[in-house]
Amino acid sequence: MKKNIILILTIILTFSCSKDDDGPIKGCMDPSAANYNSAAVESDGSCQYSVLGNWQLTKYTWGSTNILSGYQYLYMDINSNGTTKTHGRLNDGTDIEVLGTATIGGTNNSVITFTNSSGDVSVFTVTSISSTNLKMTSQLKINNETATAIIEAKRI
Repeated sequence: MKKNIILILTIILTFSCSKDDDGPIKGCMDPSAANYNSAAVESDGSCQYSVLGNWQLTKYTWGSTNILSGYQYLYMDINSNGTTKTHGRLNDGTDIEVLGTATIGGTNNSVITFTNSSGDVSVFTVTSISSTNLKMTSQLKINNETATAIIEAKRI
């Protein structure tokens, strides 16, 4: 009987004791990320951010041409319903507004297809994104000439 009790206690202790060798909980620790993990105590570099929102363009080049040099400011709004609005003010004080749509897809949702109200289509690839910054590139054809377009923006 004594051997059975010792055996039962040994089995209970063996299966009830766990070795915590998993270490700290890892995950995305940025509260503004789409996959924020409030239980994480160690960042694993997995944070994912949405392109949806309001962006102020800080760089817009097409080849060697600085597109932003013609603007006092330029904003791009990408909305959850798929609509977009690009708006700003030219250096001469003229306000501009271009409405359109955006479709997000591709690997890791990194490809954005913009279609403006005139039917022009531009396909950009997001090359980096954080809670505050966005960078995307495209091969754009303007007046039968193709060049690399680079847009950098900060979230507002």
